[in-house]
Amino acid sequence: MATGAATSRRLRLWHTAGVLAALPVATSNQPGFSFTNLLILAAVIAVFYPVQKKIREVASRRRRERWAQEEAQQHRSAPRDTDDGPDAPADPR
Repeated sequence: MATGAATSRRLRLWHTAGVLAALPVATSNQPGFSFTNLLILAAVIAVFYPVQKKIREVASRRRRERWAQEEAQQHRSAPRDTDDGPDAPADPR
């Protein structure tokens, strides 16, 4: 077998040990709170809160309209009961 420049080399686990050991060191110097992160959070809230509020209002309005239509349809399609039940007032003739 001929080995040439086209042969791919595999990266073994022990080759990455130096990189993996450096990761906790690289991330440990970050502060838990930063003003930049607070500004980003405020911007996200300022954009998404009004959007989700509008979506909820529209969804609630459509749901109430749909319920009203379904209720009106039920009243139209319900059979009319002409029989006076036991709670009906007596005929004053």
